[in-house]
Amino acid sequence: MARLMDDVMQKNMRAEKTEYHPLKFYEEYVAWYGAFAPYVGMCLCAADPSLKQSITCNFVSRAAVSLRGIIALWQVHDYQDCWVAYRCLLDRLFHLHFLNRTDNFKEFADWSFLQQYHARNAIRSSPLFKDKIDPDFFRDSEADKARAKALSEDPPEWTRPGAETEARDMNLEFLYKQGYDYASTLVHPMANDGRQDYTTVSGNGGPWPDQTVVVNNSCLAGLLLLQEAMGGSARHWHRLVQECMDEALQGLTTGSRDYLRLFVKLGKAVPDGNWCEPPRPEERDSGSA
Repeated sequence: MARLMDDVMQKNMRAEKTEYHPLKFYEEYVAWYGAFAPYVGMCLCAADPSLKQSITCNFVSRAAVSLRGIIALWQVHDYQDCWVAYRCLLDRLFHLHFLNRTDNFKEFADWSFLQQYHARNAIRSSPLFKDKIDPDFFRDSEADKARAKALSEDPPEWTRPGAETEARDMNLEFLYKQGYDYASTLVHPMANDGRQDYTTVSGNGGPWPDQTVVVNNSCLAGLLLLQEAMGGSARHWHRLVQECMDEALQGLTTGSRDYLRLFVKLGKAVPDGNWCEPPRPEERDSGSA
């Protein structure tokens, strides 16, 4: 998988417009990912219902929904927000790599809970929002209040990882420079925001360069995140799972749809859906629910 990954990434780095595929190819690709990837996540949790695997499953599921969103945005010519969603996808990829590398899932979970609790509490406490907020949406359980109090007295020592640092550690600097860093220029307002959107809504201006690269590389990022999720565990996967992943990766370059054939073959070979074996006792993750 590593050598194949290198080949595909090198191809994407020098890819020209004519090397990308029609939108229909990516729509089919995202539909497959939406079924395949979340099931991998569920297999991880079923084999080991730890905090680590729960977070990993959530990241994988988020990637599946993000890819669907990118396709939907592309269809309405909202290319800038495609890049924004792609950046979010890469951010989760780099976060998951950092978490697997440092094994501090608990610190991340505690930090996330406390940040979200404080954000809700700031709204509840503001006189500006008195009698205007949805009480059910911003209400916390007694257990959450107790947890927040305990964490506030002993705050988790966790900071967000540097995307560039993690990309370098993964040997994916091009995804940082040509993906994350470039897309960051489209997240925040710029003086030339909306120029292409003006052409979209008015029909005036242009022509604009083709931007199929963002859809193609979003699919690549989704696969990388899925590979990180699988590689960060001690699971022993059915060989057809990895073969399907390999074919899906190769398909981004060749346009091959063999990954769909293997997906069907996997379903027939493992009708009970048991795609991986539970970790052996000595391999069990240290995360706890």
